[in-house]
Parts: sequence; C-alpha cells; structure tokens
Amino acid sequence: MYRLLIAEDDSTIRRGLVKIIEEMNLSIENILEAENGQSALALCENFFPHIIITDIKMPLMDGLEFIGMLQQEQAGLSFIIISGYNDFEYAKKAIRYGVKDYLLKPIEKNELRTTLLRITEQLDAKSEAERKRISETQAYSEQIEQFEKNLMWDVMIGQNTSAELAGKIEMLKSNLPDKPLLIVAGYGERLQAKELSSILTSALPEWKLLLCNTTAYRYHFALLYFESDSPLEAAALERYRTRIAAVKNMNYPKHTIALAFSPETNQIPAACITCRSLLDARLVSRSLGEVLTVFDQQQPSVVEDATFLSHPIRHAMDTKDYATIERIIKDYFNNLLADTNCTSDVLIRQAKIIELSVLAYTAEQYCYYEKQLNQLQTIEFLLSASQTAKDFVDAIVSRITTIAKNFRPYDTISPVEQVLQYVNRHYAKDITLVYAANLANMNTNYFSTLFKKKTGLSFVAYLQLVRIQHAKELLKDPSLKIYEIAERIGFQNEKYFMKVFKTVVGKTPSEYKQDNASNGPAKKGSLV
Repeated sequence: MYRLLIAEDDSTIRRGLVKIIEEMNLSIENILEAENGQSALALCENFFPHIIITDIKMPLMDGLEFIGMLQQEQAGLSFIIISGYNDFEYAKKAIRYGVKDYLLKPIEKNELRTTLLRITEQLDAKSEAERKRISETQAYSEQIEQFEKNLMWDVMIGQNTSAELAGKIEMLKSNLPDKPLLIVAGYGERLQAKELSSILTSALPEWKLLLCNTTAYRYHFALLYFESDSPLEAAALERYRTRIAAVKNMNYPKHTIALAFSPETNQIPAACITCRSLLDARLVSRSLGEVLTVFDQQQPSVVEDATFLSHPIRHAMDTKDYATIERIIKDYFNNLLADTNCTSDVLIRQAKIIELSVLAYTAEQYCYYEKQLNQLQTIEFLLSASQTAKDFVDAIVSRITTIAKNFRPYDTISPVEQVLQYVNRHYAKDITLVYAANLANMNTNYFSTLFKKKTGLSFVAYLQLVRIQHAKELLKDPSLKIYEIAERIGFQNEKYFMKVFKTVVGKTPSEYKQDNASNGPAKKGSLV
C-alpha cells in the first residue's frame, strides 16, 4: 500500500480529489493534504509519501519549486502536476524535474484513475524488483557466510593433508579478522551446540562467536575472536575461564568444557586437537564438570605436525596396516627430537595427543577403551624408564600399536553386535525396534529373529533388562527419587517403570531400595 500527498491551495479541489481517489479502490492507504508547497515539504519530511499530486500555482512556494527541493532530499518519488494553465514552459520545466504526468483542470476522473493505476503498478514492479534484489543479495550473503563457516569447520576438525590444510588456512586468513582466536570444545549428555553458544555469549561479551557446531559424537566446537583492541593478557584469560565456569555450572555442572588459545589462524587445528584431547582425557578419568584451559601462546613449530597424524593413523587402523602406524609414529618423534626446542614436556604432550586421538577413535566405533588405558603405564613413566630417546619412541610405538591391534571397526562385527553395543551405551535414549533395525540395516522381522537368536530375548525385553540393571545401581543412591531414576534410564512414565521393574526383579523399586538400605551401605574400600 502507498501513501499519497495532494498539494493544492484550493480546498474545494483538494478535498474533492481526496474523495474521488478514496472511491477508486487503489493500493493507496493514506492520503495527506497540504495547502502550499511549504507545508507539503514539511509533511514529506515526516511521512515520506510515494505519490505526490501538486498544483503549480500556490502561495509561499509553487509546485515546481516544491518538486525541485523535494527531489534533492528524497529520490524515487512519483509526481503528477495539475494546473489550469496550458503553458508549454511549465510542461518543459516539469519534464526536467522528471515529472511524467501533467493533468489539466478540470481533471477527468477516468484520466486520473488511469494515471494513478499506472503509477501504482510501476511502484509494485519496482518494489518487487527491489525485494528480489534484496533476496538474491541476502541469499548470496548467506551462501558466502555458509562457505566461510564450512571453511572454518573444515580447518578446525576436517581430515586434510598438510597441503590441503595449508591452502584452506590461507583462504581462511582473508575471511577472519587479525585478532586472537579462541577454540572452545564442550561435551555432555544434554549439552547441545546452542547451549554452548549461549554459555559463551553470556560469559565472554568481549569475544565474537563465529561458529559453533557439533561433531558426530556429541563434541561441540566453537570458534571466537577477540573484538577488543586492548592487549590480551594471561590474567584476563583466567578470568574468562572463571566466567565460563560460573555460567556453565548454573545449568550444566557435570559437563566439561576445554579452551585453547590460538594466536594465529594456522594454529587453529592444533588448538582444536588439544581441546579434543583434553575432553578425551577427562572422559577416560571420569573427572567431569571442569573448564580446562590450554593457553600456550608460544609453542615449538613441530607441535603443529601432530594435528596431521590423526587421519593417517586412523586410516591405517581401518586397514590393519600396523607397519604404517609404526612408521608414522617413528618418523614423527624422530623429527620432534631433532628440533632444538624439544623438551620432555613436549614429548609427553605430543605422545598424549596421538594416543588420545587413537583411543577416541576406538570409542567412536563403540569400543570400550577405559580398561585398555587403565592397564597401560603412564606416558610419564615410559619416558622416565627409557634410557635413550630411541627407547621412548619404541615404547610409544608399541603402546599405540597395541591399542590399534585391539581395535574392532564395525565391519568386523555383526550388525546385531553393533546394536548390542549401541544399546549398552545409549540405553537411556528413545530406542525403538524400528530404530534398532535401521541401525542394523535390516527389516524389523529379520532383525528380531536374529536378535533373539543371538541373545535369547526379544529386543524390547533386552532393552528393558539393560535399563533395569542400571536402575538397580541407581537405587543404591538414597538421594535419587524413583521418577528421577526412571528418567535417567529412559522411562518417561514412572508407573510403567515400576511395573517393568517388578516384572524383571520380582519386587517394586521402593522395595528393592528398602532391602538394599537394610543391608547397610558398603564400607569404604569394600568390593560389595
């Protein structure tokens, strides 16, 4: 809908035009009136009409002077001049001002309607073209923004060769501000990327959030840059860690967040793998809920090379190429030891990065590696027990190769075993028979037959059994309510949980809890 202004000193003509135009049922929602060019100019400054009908001869400021002044301030207006003077000079001057419509008094209603209809159609077409231009511009901007985000994400966690990564980093440099960067990684059962984004924007107003995405296994990575022009000091970074912890602990006290500072764009991959390694280590040790910081602003150049080992080692694990794993690790540590900046701390740090990357991969394939890690001696011990650098490298090679040889990728276990591993880890999720069959890439009937043959139970019965076993452990905690336990193991209905529990165990959860309490809590250090 359009706004229209009528500038006419004759009130009878002006009001008559208003009435006629209102009856035309055009795309005009508001008609303004002015008795001279001066008052018309004031109205235009406040209401910005789309169409202006103006007389030529008016007191204080005539129509042509009004048009000339208005065009200096507002562009794209449509003018209609009305006059009782059939004067060619007026018409020529009006044309110079861009006026295309010149109507003589007395104005014919049909002629005025035709003129206004044509102008509104032109305005419609112009508006549509502008909307299309804005839409295309916005779509292009969104494509560029998405490309930049994809590039950032690929640099952060993508599997790239050294040459590919170097090229992408150079491309990314032109799209990122020349500011310090912060990598944040988060992990938690209920923590999502949007929650991590909210935590960071609340805790770090000095930092601009560029990206926050989720990997396939519930790791959330965010990239931020420091907006302020003031220097970034170590004390300030510690304050940021404290802020994040305060905001996180209000809603996500058990979730772990890792931070790594990246002074330059080419250190983003190293910072990401450091964060991932910190999260992996924290998960293995079961010490969750902390905000971990790694602000190593000065690192030996060789440290970056560790970011390129993950992909080739994992590929070799998939193909059981243990000789390649040995070669990759030996070559890396030999180069590391040749660097004059190499220290024992650097050796330990890089060995942990490689080891945790391999262990995390086994976890991603639903293999339990906590037991493996607990059985292995610490890397610090291996270093202290080594007489020479070669002894340490050989020990690390043997350690990583041992983990790799115990690795069982999906293609070496049956589809039903894959589902069993999934259920044992994710029993609290809403897992249906259809979903489980899809995981095994089978139809439900065939999957049900194989599953019962493998376990002796139907899928639903097996899932309930797993959940109830975990419920029995949770019932040992006197602080937990029955409904809380039901929710934690995947039951949305407390009464249904109680019914299933009694069917499986032979007593209600309350009875089981009471019996367990009557036996007394296990003494500290007791195995029962």
